[in-house]
Amino acid sequence: MFNPFGTTNAARVENVHPHVSQPMRLPYLMALANDLVQGPEAIRISKEYGSREYAFECIFRVLTIKPNQRRESWSVFRREREWSITPEDDAACLLRHAIWDNAADETNRSWERGDGPTVSINTRYVDASRCDRLGAAFQTLDEIIVGGLALDVRLDIDHSQWQELSLFRSLDWGSLDTTWHVSRQNERCEAAVFTLSRIIEEILAEENDRSDTHVAIMKMIYPLTPYLPLA
Repeated sequence: MFNPFGTTNAARVENVHPHVSQPMRLPYLMALANDLVQGPEAIRISKEYGSREYAFECIFRVLTIKPNQRRESWSVFRREREWSITPEDDAACLLRHAIWDNAADETNRSWERGDGPTVSINTRYVDASRCDRLGAAFQTLDEIIVGGLALDVRLDIDHSQWQELSLFRSLDWGSLDTTWHVSRQNERCEAAVFTLSRIIEEILAEENDRSDTHVAIMKMIYPLTPYLPLA
């Protein structure tokens, strides 16, 4: 059964937008999968039923694309954009890893059966002490992008991992939202980005081994799209 929210450590997950039904056709399947891999703009959480909601916004996202084969993203949601600033009310973070197996859906023609896209999503609320290791990696990335991001020509092109890379980083002074093809490169930035993605996966793997539920409700705020059938 298609699960648009994937796995979380919340007792219940909701989408804040009304349910919209559309027939599953290839254009809808692709648009839905793209939105799900891109991820929500923000996530609101309640630690207990009926308690105050905390808003976590997306402060970092890297998306790699291998056309017609795979899309993969790693995201960090937090109460503050600057990692050096500790929120007074909730210093934890939300980590997210999503993968769309584009090739499998095209091979299986899953839209003809009305099935949703083959998307794997893992979203976890992580205590501040367990996501501290992201701090140094964010400091490195922020120092690289603060003066702008220059791209050089990549001489040794390897299409095996990705062909397009999209980077989003939101800070108090502004945000960077850019995409480049594998024919271009910024070695320092790419190294910092993939260090963050590796740490995110490591923390999520550790959290997956913990069976406790961290929050009661997790509400995901997706962009408004007419073909996003999330109940």
